[in-house]
Amino acid sequence: MKRIRVVTALAVGSVVVLWGSAGVALADFRGYFPAIPALPGAVNRMTFVAPEDGKYVLYSASGLGTLGARGVKGEALEITAAKGETLEVLYRYEGDVPDGVMDEAVIAEMSGTEVFRAAFQLGMRPVARRIEVPLAVKGLPRLVRVDLADQLHPSLDLKRVLKSQGGAITLTGSVEHRGKSYPLDPEGWAVLPPEAVSGDITVLSGLVSNKVGGALTPVQFHLDLREVELPGEWAFLHSLAGRFDDPSLGFALTMLPKGAVEAGEALGIRAKASEQRLFALGELLHGSDAAKAFLRGYLKGTDMAMVAVSPGADVVVSSPVGGPQGWKEVRGSGWAYVFFPRKGRVLLNLRGNGSSAVEIVKVLKEGEVRRSYPAGTWERDVEVIGDRLNVSSGS
Repeated sequence: MKRIRVVTALAVGSVVVLWGSAGVALADFRGYFPAIPALPGAVNRMTFVAPEDGKYVLYSASGLGTLGARGVKGEALEITAAKGETLEVLYRYEGDVPDGVMDEAVIAEMSGTEVFRAAFQLGMRPVARRIEVPLAVKGLPRLVRVDLADQLHPSLDLKRVLKSQGGAITLTGSVEHRGKSYPLDPEGWAVLPPEAVSGDITVLSGLVSNKVGGALTPVQFHLDLREVELPGEWAFLHSLAGRFDDPSLGFALTMLPKGAVEAGEALGIRAKASEQRLFALGELLHGSDAAKAFLRGYLKGTDMAMVAVSPGADVVVSSPVGGPQGWKEVRGSGWAYVFFPRKGRVLLNLRGNGSSAVEIVKVLKEGEVRRSYPAGTWERDVEVIGDRLNVSSGS
């Protein structure tokens, strides 16, 4: 039967490496990174494999890290394990930010003798290797993709290391162009304004942990973009530029080569809804085929549905009894637009005012459902649910 016992805060003994006769270590640490950031909270995960039955003590060589296993942590861990047994060990750096790179190791001892160590370095320095602007549209913000690598360990997979940190260590920095600075997001993206076409830009990048950051490393590039004009059916995007934040719209623009639905979905995933933005999206219902496809993509990205009511009726919106809340209503140009969860439903109380025929349009990511009512003075309750428009009562 496997037995593992973890005890914290134990004394440690001398450091001597114990090798087998063939020069193979009797124990092993596996799966750890050769370097991690030298910032408080940085982690390195590893697997300890016991060479034989017995008791082991694990600790960090520098004394600046804590170890954790099976929910217990401390400066040192005592382990009772059977031969070949494995134990997941988490190393966490707890020291200050050093000036340079530090050597570190997690050491395993048995009876006061070192049997193996996991050696790695503390210290990484992200630097920009190249930049790319996937699509530069005249008059619209452009997204800049920054390719980053660790200057101190060029062969190290920087993205993989940062992903392993669980958000404790993130990328930070900026892109500077003509005296202005634009933030670099944790994924290595930045958004420049429409006027950024040519000239030198500087990418500064570094790492940050709990607002404690390392040095930012600057790298200079030259920007010389070839701008493209959008086809007429994409003209609606220029109106969105003043309503959505540049980063969200920049991500949407990079999806244009794939199509309007993909571009709208990218916006829906990143952009926060507001009354101004929802009205702008609702108006796309009356635009080109590309505009309508963009709207469907947005609904897909947010997992929402939309119902629109044309002029000709006064509208009161509510949720059916027992139904979920969460719908948002915006009005303008005589139309009423209601956004609500895709799996939800809303109740529309319509009162025809005699000015014109009334059209109701339900929009989903898959397409549209339409229903019309003649001009006149009448009242209808229309329940919008799923991809159907059901008349529940009226006079």
